[in-house]
Amino acid sequence: MDFPDDDASAPAADPFVGRDDQDELLVRFVDGRRIEGSLMRVAGMTFLQVRDGTMMGHAEGPFDPSEIASIAVLRTRQEVFDARYERQRGDPVPGQLVRTRDGYETRLDRLAKAAAYAEDGRRRRQIRAQFDDVADEIALAKTKRNWLMSVASWYRYSNQEPTKIDLSGGCMTTAMTFQRPRPQDFDPDPKVRRARVPVPEQVAADPLSTWNMMRVLRSFGYDARASVLGDVTWDAAGLLVDFPGGREKGRFSVEGKRDASGAMTWTYFWDGNGSAADNRRRIRCQSGGEYRTFRNILAYGALMPGFVDKGAATYRADVLVDDPQAVAAWLAAHAEGRVARKLARETDVGWHCIAVFTDAETVVSFRADWRCELATEERIRDLRRERRDRREDVVPSPVP
Repeated sequence: MDFPDDDASAPAADPFVGRDDQDELLVRFVDGRRIEGSLMRVAGMTFLQVRDGTMMGHAEGPFDPSEIASIAVLRTRQEVFDARYERQRGDPVPGQLVRTRDGYETRLDRLAKAAAYAEDGRRRRQIRAQFDDVADEIALAKTKRNWLMSVASWYRYSNQEPTKIDLSGGCMTTAMTFQRPRPQDFDPDPKVRRARVPVPEQVAADPLSTWNMMRVLRSFGYDARASVLGDVTWDAAGLLVDFPGGREKGRFSVEGKRDASGAMTWTYFWDGNGSAADNRRRIRCQSGGEYRTFRNILAYGALMPGFVDKGAATYRADVLVDDPQAVAAWLAAHAEGRVARKLARETDVGWHCIAVFTDAETVVSFRADWRCELATEERIRDLRRERRDRREDVVPSPVP
């Protein structure tokens, strides 16, 4: 039996023990060679990633421990990461971060504008890294970060409020990567960011608001949802509405916007490809009763006849008048603080004024003072007959 010689030397100890990957080392060999590089371990073997002027560099190794004379640490792994972190962010953008809802929003807007006005791409990437550091603190979604950065660039060339299609350059696929942030998205408290936002009183009181319009459409069986290119806010909305029965029965794109006077207006157009089959489907849809109901919903919103609003008891009165200002004056003088909703709309038989009161006494008083103008079916037929006899041109918007 062969036994190993007692004089045989034991294997040399690994000189890289205790070193971390990505430590920058200076390795001196017995033959006088010197190699500087970043430590890298692969499959139990040790290499050094050496910079040689190329993009990727090259790897040296594996090494025989007996050939290594000494190892010196130039920079530890943490020191390498710290230097990389500072290099990626560059000089900080002036300004302090106040960790409040307004403070986060202000700081992110400032960083987005600084990136938009950066002179070169490298500085723009550095500011974007600072932007992401702040956004990470409030876990802001990537689509909302894209919105803030793109809006800052948009305002360099335009004063108009941008849409998703504006920011995406007309590409519908890219438009899906943008989403307008909500005010609560900047709150430092995660519970506040995830909580359901209560509907403002003025929005709930407006029969044509986005919130009320979507409720009414869904209550009548229409599938109303935000479109790919539309935003849904308290003051504006871009919706896609499918008729009861699915897209084959009818699909319209609906847009709502609040004008300078504070009134919400809604417009709609057929969502199709313009083919012959699509045109036949559009004509068939527009000749049905569901289309007339759809138009009336966009005109009356939460005051649409047949809509049952859950909540506190209310009392409604409808009148047909020539001057809606007279009705507004009566409400201001006799029903201050007791009007839940009101709406005035021009129709083929005059101005259709609707008032929803919070108590029964006020609606009784209103109907008594306007008893001759109440919008009854008999009065509507009489007014239409009178205008037809006089051959007057009427607005093609009948009372539902």
